[in-house]
Amino acid sequence: MRIKISLMNSFAFLKFPVNLGRSKGFLVRLFRKKAPFKVTLIENIRSAQGKTIKLSLLTAQSCLDEQADDFLFNKVITSAQLAQESGARMLGVERCALDLEDKIFTINKKISLPLSDGNLFTAWSVYEAVYRVAKTRGIDLKRLNLVILGAAASLGKICAKKFSGTVSSIIICDTNQEELQKLKTEIFALNPCMVTIEAHVNQAVKDADVIVVVKEEQGVFLDLEELKPNCIICDISVSKNTLKQQNSRADLVMINAGLVKMPYALDALSEPGLPAGVISASLAQAMLLTFEDKFTSAFGDTPNLDKVEEIADIAVRHGFEVWVPEAPVI
Repeated sequence: MRIKISLMNSFAFLKFPVNLGRSKGFLVRLFRKKAPFKVTLIENIRSAQGKTIKLSLLTAQSCLDEQADDFLFNKVITSAQLAQESGARMLGVERCALDLEDKIFTINKKISLPLSDGNLFTAWSVYEAVYRVAKTRGIDLKRLNLVILGAAASLGKICAKKFSGTVSSIIICDTNQEELQKLKTEIFALNPCMVTIEAHVNQAVKDADVIVVVKEEQGVFLDLEELKPNCIICDISVSKNTLKQQNSRADLVMINAGLVKMPYALDALSEPGLPAGVISASLAQAMLLTFEDKFTSAFGDTPNLDKVEEIADIAVRHGFEVWVPEAPVI
């Protein structure tokens, strides 16, 4: 398979559209026999400044298997090689169960194409969503207790570091206690925020004012009825299981995080169930870096929060806006 795109101002993006959960054995073999990618060429993606870029959208013809990291990793490498051979100058990757940051050494050995995992802009979108909802409700973020579920993941780490300069306390929750200890030390080096490590989800969320769901523990679901009154839940997980729950409580705010509105809508990028022009922060980050000719690998797991602020500034410059219908920009 070969795609033809212009060398200048072009990028590729790998998308995993289907989540079939724990797909093993037969299903994995079945998907491997299919064509590896559906390719859609999209030209004239514009910014508010009038700049135009080109996109080669690679849709993986496979399931999103939360357990098969090697399967997902091979999809990333194959798509990067395809994009590189065809002239794309960067590959953006949609959020999936694979943490690219953990694989960066192996990735750099296999390909030279810059990669963007979208975590920088995704982390900013989470922060912006919580900030705007809190402001709309007249809530002082400095008085809030924030919980991050899946804090050991790269996105969870950068979210924790970003919020540590704003909220009074953070509970970081994950099964990887060693990584949480490292994260706690890193947060202390940034801000004098109280950080608590908690291994159990139900214990972590019982007094939470804000819950950021980055990754869900297998088989563990939030009990919405047991949450604190007026709790804000920001779901950025791959599965979005928290958002899928029936919610009978009008006081809870449920935010579908990680979404961004483009300055101009494109039918080819429209997502089912979302307004025209609303795309993932992962795709938006790759677009913004291409608009700026910043063709270097961009990962979210970094103590340098300046990179989060930088991508937010770039978004404003090109007319991209974090989409939070619960608290629209006025």
